[in-house]
Amino acid sequence: MADNGPVTGKNLLEWCEITVEADSVSVDLMEFGRCGGYVLGVADAYETATNAKGECAFEIDRGESVHKLIAVSLKALREHPDALDQPADHLITSVLAKAYPCKKSN
Repeated sequence: MADNGPVTGKNLLEWCEITVEADSVSVDLMEFGRCGGYVLGVADAYETATNAKGECAFEIDRGESVHKLIAVSLKALREHPDALDQPADHLITSVLAKAYPCKKSN
């Protein structure tokens, strides 16, 4: 959880940020791990819950890299700064549903 309640898009964006300056890349590995863990955790939990109900929220290939999931999520967060105060899990599930639509009908 964030310091004062549920994780928001703003919190997640802060965890996922990578600072690029000139010829160097700066990454806080603890925060980046927190970012990846959060994105994967939300994806796994939501996909499992919807599949258990016989529904499909999104379909992520098992071979998809964590980096790709983070990149897709981070891009969407940056493109929609007006949504950063919303719960991060809602934002991530919406992003994943658009990026990885279900291939089969529900």
